Amino acid sequence: MKIYLVGGAVRDEILGLAGNDRDYVVVGSNEKEMLSLGYIKVGKDFPVFLHPLTKEEYALARMEKKIGKGYHGFEFDCINVTLEQDLARRDLTINAIAKDLDSNTLIDPFNGIKDLENKVLRHTSQHFKEDPLRILRIARFSAKFPQFSIHNETIHLIKDMIQTGELSSLSAPRVWQEIEKSLATSEPANFFTFLRSIDAYKYILTGLQSLDDNQWEISLATLKRSCSLSSNTNIRFASMTYLIEDIKRTCNQLTLPKDTKNLCLKVIQLHKKIHLVKRIETNEVLELVKEMGGLKKTNEFNNILIVYQSINHLDAKYNIELLLKIQNGLSSIDNKATLKGIKSSAIKKAIHSKQLSVVNDIINKE
Repeated sequence: MKIYLVGGAVRDEILGLAGNDRDYVVVGSNEKEMLSLGYIKVGKDFPVFLHPLTKEEYALARMEKKIGKGYHGFEFDCINVTLEQDLARRDLTINAIAKDLDSNTLIDPFNGIKDLENKVLRHTSQHFKEDPLRILRIARFSAKFPQFSIHNETIHLIKDMIQTGELSSLSAPRVWQEIEKSLATSEPANFFTFLRSIDAYKYILTGLQSLDDNQWEISLATLKRSCSLSSNTNIRFASMTYLIEDIKRTCNQLTLPKDTKNLCLKVIQLHKKIHLVKRIETNEVLELVKEMGGLKKTNEFNNILIVYQSINHLDAKYNIELLLKIQNGLSSIDNKATLKGIKSSAIKKAIHSKQLSVVNDIINKE
């Protein structure tokens, strides 16, 4: 039984980056032995175990055989599998490096270290084409490591994979997981640009496919501005997709989390109204702030303003400052003082009147 550190932890160590997840591969063992040593089995599709103390993941070395479509269409063999056979099934050469924990020796049968030095993203073997999820992963790595280029042979292989239509077999939650991870990188635009270049959107994100070249460039610019304003992935996604005509369909297609979907829909609904805030009546401004969540959902309110700033960066400053003043003014209303001596039947009207007064005073001071 021999244990090796593998994958991203080794890659990041070579690059001098801080790594969070540490994955291990176990060679020369089996499920019975792992359980007898106190490891806890958690893998459903193949034997993965949690260390009894550290809770880190340890997987038996395995080979895969393609038996169906999609990234679940595999059967696994964990009997007498060598380390090199296990590394051969990994997606990229830079992720197919192992570290011997006893000697600290690096095992690199696919020249991943050289590709790290040359800043190249290259598929490890022909096994790459068996898993359509790897197309999204390599797009994500191009966002995570923007200084890296994708090898031409890998691009050709991916284009061949696209032609099979296997991308459509990916589940919506898995697609969103890769999108969200990419949005958290330093250059998420690379993820979307690469997928557009290989014509992948018709399978996984038809809303972005519908954008013409001009709209596409605007979307990329808006995404980049949002990245300079916030690390929030919901803000970045809403900034990227606000030009999609049927954003609700896109949200449903990806089965987005509720907060992500709500922000996208709110942005579409409100950003034009926000643009007109200098010209609409006091009562309309009050209703706008309420719609944005300014009275109860301050996080949503602030997120909408950041997206709006990303979209309308040239003339957003005045409206954002005004709306923030109004939101702060409304939040500071002393309802107890406002309602003192007011009959219960008149409470709603009294609060609304006070809110209008606050909004009006703020606007008139501008």
